[in-house]
Amino acid sequence: MAEDALRLFPPTRSYTDAEIRRDLAAQGVDGVLLINVGDTGVVREYAGTVLYGQYSGSTVATGAATSLGNVTTGSVSATSHGTMTAAAAPSYRYKRQTNFTARLIEPATGRVLWIGQGQVNAGGLLFVGNNASASSSVSAIFDDLQKNGVIAVSQ
Repeated sequence: MAEDALRLFPPTRSYTDAEIRRDLAAQGVDGVLLINVGDTGVVREYAGTVLYGQYSGSTVATGAATSLGNVTTGSVSATSHGTMTAAAAPSYRYKRQTNFTARLIEPATGRVLWIGQGQVNAGGLLFVGNNASASSSVSAIFDDLQKNGVIAVSQ
């Protein structure tokens, strides 16, 4: 079961270490997970240029073919007149990277039970939001805690 520390310790005043340990013990809290998050923000990368256009015009071709036995040779002459209108537009790729470190602490003793770190990348053409990075970071932390046997897998 998890509880938001801001509900237990509202940021309306400072708390001593002894007060925090006492209140955590009174609530039956046996572990505190501290997460520090650093974010690159949205980064725009150049992905290339797209050229698009339209051609209008005409082509006139003339040709001749000559057969001799079972071999045919030919020649074609063509002339094209027209107008091409085109434009080029740069294309960009957007991504966000969130780096995090996490520590699981036993509040009764202050002993560090687990330390983890990682990064989560999110990307897309239209939207790179905070929720994807935050939820992916939390998932990565709890997956590692379960994999290392620090917390039990819920049934």
